[in-house]
Amino acid sequence: MKRIPSRFNAMAQTKHGERILYNRYIGAIGAVAEDKKAAALDALKRTGIDRELSPVEQTLVECGFLVAENVDEKRRAQFLHQSLHRTDVMPLVILPTEACNFRCVYCYQEFLRGQMKREVIDGLKRFLTKTIPRLTHLTVSWFGGEPLLALGVKGTTVRCPACEQGSTLARMKSEKSKKCSG
Repeated sequence: MKRIPSRFNAMAQTKHGERILYNRYIGAIGAVAEDKKAAALDALKRTGIDRELSPVEQTLVECGFLVAENVDEKRRAQFLHQSLHRTDVMPLVILPTEACNFRCVYCYQEFLRGQMKREVIDGLKRFLTKTIPRLTHLTVSWFGGEPLLALGVKGTTVRCPACEQGSTLARMKSEKSKKCSG
């Protein structure tokens, strides 16, 4: 199968001569190692590759910089654009608390607000009551701080994936989490 450069590729060169590749469709970005620069630039020529791929070329395929010749990238981009503007699908991220029992060095949270206030919870419920009838798909994710520190804030949902460290998963909370995850 012939591989050609993606129409969404962009390339730049730093002031130090390093090549940076970016693919606007999937958001891939990467620097090309000096010893792989010639092979990468050759692979990204418009003529494409119609043979077994080298390791460098295979990496370019995996990162979306090279695509199968028969892929209609314009159609894929139009589909993505339409899906981003659908009104019947809603991802919802709920931050029930900024409280956290860790202080990870990479964390950007400032822990200013504590738990979600009752009026915010009630407002969220009113919003969902009004919005859910027009939805075909709702994804609810819990984020924090440490969302399990505010387990009582959650109430009942059908699915509720959580991004958390797992340090507060006591047996009782674990059982309640299992019920949430469907």
